[in-house]
Amino acid sequence: MSETPYREPTPDGYSAAWADLRRRRRAAALTIASWVGVMGAMPVAGAAAGSVGAGAVLISGLVLMGWLLRPKMRIDCFNCPACGKTFSRLRFAQNDFARRCVHCGIEMGTPKNAP
Repeated sequence: MSETPYREPTPDGYSAAWADLRRRRRAAALTIASWVGVMGAMPVAGAAAGSVGAGAVLISGLVLMGWLLRPKMRIDCFNCPACGKTFSRLRFAQNDFARRCVHCGIEMGTPKNAP
């Protein structure tokens, strides 16, 4: 008989939530970095395309701004696993890359059974 359990132990809800928050933040940082790179290359592409390129650069910039909103909204909608309120946003203030919940103060990565 094997010494390993039949099923792998499931992580507690907190560690799954923290992994989800890290994924959301990584996606937002990658989106911002790619947006900066693409926007930096657009003037060169617009100059090469002539006057028609200026409109394409404007439209592409607006599309990229819309593309940037999804990861931002996903970070804003993340709920703290301890208190259930938004992790990084108060009513009029927010810090998308906060390490602690702005409501209850639990630090990111804290396990469920921590004192």
